[in-house]
Amino acid sequence: MSELARLFISIALFKKGPQDVPYSMFLVAVLIVATFIVDLFIYQLPNAREVPLDISIIIRYLLAVNAASILMVYLIFYFHKHQNRFMQSITAMYGIDLLMSIISFPIHLLLIFAVTNKVLPAAVIGTLLIMFLLGWNLFVYMHIFRFGLSISPLHAGMLSLVMFMLGISISDLLIPAGTA
Repeated sequence: MSELARLFISIALFKKGPQDVPYSMFLVAVLIVATFIVDLFIYQLPNAREVPLDISIIIRYLLAVNAASILMVYLIFYFHKHQNRFMQSITAMYGIDLLMSIISFPIHLLLIFAVTNKVLPAAVIGTLLIMFLLGWNLFVYMHIFRFGLSISPLHAGMLSLVMFMLGISISDLLIPAGTA
């Protein structure tokens, strides 16, 4: 397990790519479930929402965004005629998602503390850290697309932005206004 953690950290630091990830449907399934559980836990944390989110809304959102992401990534690899690289790339993406979720957890706790206790500097720092993680995640996705599809960094960056916008669109559709 520590080898996998080191692998995903190396990918996040741009030292390795999706080609270095083992080809394993079991590993993808484990990473999807683990990411789902961690994200579900993070979405259940209290925050500045006017109305707390119902667990069924969170589960529906996470299922939809995961299904749409897997389908979108598969279609991207299919149209680029690199279906054989799909499994390793989706494994790398879910490994990175899990890593980013784990890294963001203490930042979410900092934000909850800062907002609850009205500590503005801590809230600003927490928000900046979340924004940094978001940008880092986009660059890592770009890295994965670039090497998984053998395309230019610009094209890979646009694909990572499309994936980000897909998640935002699903969020807008499934999470009621005033609660996000």
